Amino acid sequence: MKLVENWRDAPKWYSMWAFAAIEVIAGAGGITAYLTPQMLAAKVLFVPSWTWAEVVFAVIAFLAVTGGVARMISQKPSAAPIAEATS
Repeated sequence: MKLVENWRDAPKWYSMWAFAAIEVIAGAGGITAYLTPQMLAAKVLFVPSWTWAEVVFAVIAFLAVTGGVARMISQKPSAAPIAEATS
């Protein structure tokens, strides 16, 4: 296994923040561990057709997808010059 060249910049990457947030929300001892089934089954005031469990899972899915996409995008600034528009 080889680390990326700029591994010291990892705390600045969105993907690292997204995956850390998933761990805080759903990981062992995360926020959802302290919510009772009744709390998760409660309807959301601003979206009555959803329960809080659905909101939690939607947030986790959003973070996972965007974090995965962020890992695929080059997170190194390019040194290429900006092409000038010609008239």
